[in-house]
Amino acid sequence: MIFPLALCLGVIVTASAVKAAEINETPKDLDIRKMANVSETLVVVKRKHTTETKFRCQSARKTGKMNETFYNYTLRAGYKNGSQYQ
Repeated sequence: MIFPLALCLGVIVTASAVKAAEINETPKDLDIRKMANVSETLVVVKRKHTTETKFRCQSARKTGKMNETFYNYTLRAGYKNGSQYQ
């Protein structure tokens, strides 16, 4: 009696975990192709990852296009106190 119950619970938990992992509530956040069309300076306003870094002001500016899939960017970062990263 206990084994079938444990087996059913295991299957339910596994199925719900796989389904939750496949859901992307904001797919527009993951499409980087739109960024390649911007020629102005892009600035990071809020990050969802690597928030423990000492850099606070991060930006990127497209400086060239090598082909349809490769671009050159100038990346900049600054410290919390406002000084520029060298």
